[in-house]
Amino acid sequence: MIRKSVTASSLQRVHRRRNTASRAFIKILKEYSDTVLQYSIDEAWVVFDGFEKLYGRGQMVKLAYEIKDRIREELGFTVNVGVSTNFLLSKTAGDFSKPDKVHTLFPEEVEKKMWPLPVSDLFFCGRSTVEKLHRLGIQMIGELAKADEGMIRAHLKKHGQTIQGFARGGDLDQCMIAHEANKGYGNSLTAPVDIVTEEYAKHLLLSLSETVGARLRADDVMVSLVSVHLTTCEFSRMNKQMQLDSPPISQRRSMRRPV
Repeated sequence: MIRKSVTASSLQRVHRRRNTASRAFIKILKEYSDTVLQYSIDEAWVVFDGFEKLYGRGQMVKLAYEIKDRIREELGFTVNVGVSTNFLLSKTAGDFSKPDKVHTLFPEEVEKKMWPLPVSDLFFCGRSTVEKLHRLGIQMIGELAKADEGMIRAHLKKHGQTIQGFARGGDLDQCMIAHEANKGYGNSLTAPVDIVTEEYAKHLLLSLSETVGARLRADDVMVSLVSVHLTTCEFSRMNKQMQLDSPPISQRRSMRRPV
């Protein structure tokens, strides 16, 4: 195994490059729709209300290929595009085989395309939840979808109801994807692995701070209140916030302030 050594200065350069690429990525998406919901530095939903009724699903897929190819040709990196009629299914489709592909996951395709996948591939199914499902004999998303609701609720409480709804093709709650316009600036991500070290936690916080800071600078906005929200794999939510005496001049300074 060869592992690349990463220094603080190289991390800063990586963050700046990712930040620049993210802005260019979102700029292209906004040329196609007024409603672009950025989920993380490299992931966003593009909403086309009424597009399916006007033009049909074939045109939806054709447009997805156009966006994908344009990003590759103009920005020099590849993206996957998931196409569906709700947020969860489009996100799931975007995580199918990579790179540089377009996948559909419409409600009638859930049984064929999503149910054969392991439960670990389901949105908001962290390691602890997967282990509990395995102890119940549930390995695949389809098995979770068909499982007795009372049993799932008894063992996994509200979180179990939520992920079982996802397994059946249900959509995300709006609070998971939407930020209120003109009231605040924020960003979020779902960690690809468990956060078990302070170093990794700081790395993720810096990445989020970079993207939020870029948006603040782009809009020439200063902030006086910083809030951090955390959702665990069990769907427990925590948050901390603090009032700032003066706006931070850098992402790293804002991270050093206790919250």
